[in-house]
Amino acid sequence: MPVLTYFGMPLRHCIGIATVCGVMVALFGSLGYILTGLDNHLLPEWSLGYVYLPALSGIVLTSSLFAPIGVKFAINLPVQTLKKCFAIFLILVAIKMVLT
Repeated sequence: MPVLTYFGMPLRHCIGIATVCGVMVALFGSLGYILTGLDNHLLPEWSLGYVYLPALSGIVLTSSLFAPIGVKFAINLPVQTLKKCFAIFLILVAIKMVLT
């Protein structure tokens, strides 16, 4: 998103593009973990490769419930507020990465 906004793309379009990219990365990453772990017989029940299906269902359920809330925030908040919230989020992520 920072690169897209740097090159002048509207913030709301950047959010949509970043969401689509995130979904694609998650799908292909999950597929890679599934294929890599198919031959591992030491995994717990309810695993498909290295993907634990109860955790996957929890992530899918909560994402499905909270995605519309995020969309409403992105539509209703002013662009400057969205930029500030995203900047704070990036700073917090950077601090966490430095400290761990």
